Amino acid sequence: MPMDKDNKKTIAVYDFDLTIVARDSASCLFRHLIFKNKFRMLLASGLLPFGLPFLFMGNFRRIGLSIFLWGGTVGMKQDEIDAVFRDFPQIYFSTESGGKVYEQAIESIEEHKRAGRKILVISASPGVMVDQLVKFIFSDDIPVIGSELKKFFGGMIYASYCKREKKVVAAKAHGWPVDNWQYGYTDCASDIPMLAECEFKYFINPEAKTLKKAQEAFGSGFSVLSWNPVHKDL
Repeated sequence: MPMDKDNKKTIAVYDFDLTIVARDSASCLFRHLIFKNKFRMLLASGLLPFGLPFLFMGNFRRIGLSIFLWGGTVGMKQDEIDAVFRDFPQIYFSTESGGKVYEQAIESIEEHKRAGRKILVISASPGVMVDQLVKFIFSDDIPVIGSELKKFFGGMIYASYCKREKKVVAAKAHGWPVDNWQYGYTDCASDIPMLAECEFKYFINPEAKTLKKAQEAFGSGFSVLSWNPVHKDL
């Protein structure tokens, strides 16, 4: 749901993984797809030497993610893939997976909503999956922009990777005016381009290297928040 360009309400923009939830959702998805099937476990082990190096190459990370997503979905029918995404909140927040949500993230978003601000979640994880998790956590229609997927030789791969400055590009493409971004929240230095568009910048539980990059980009013009993960009841 794009923001009406004539509506000057402020917007609070959130990253998702390690900002709203305390565990990377895409890696949880990949593990679920691969380890529930012996064939896909064998396939993934064969793909490991090809896909793993790309995961550590920023500009080529999308290739590595696509290799493992394809290995986890090849041979699945579309309705089976749709069911995985639809049921993913139960998978992510199960005792086995150990997914948690940051209690203060929920409080922060609810506070912004009470103040009449719009909320936008922008994630590098697949948008179709993040959308289901956000609906489950908040029981509300909060807009989500994420990486897009497409079919490829019997499986799924990344059609786009919503990371770094591409988050800003994707938001603009979906009709969200960045001049209305007042608050920005993330855990990661890769979101500096996103926070650069925000008046108030917040880093959630940042690592030392993230703090260093934030200081290089913003000086003292940002805040650090310590948020605590809690279980989400199914």
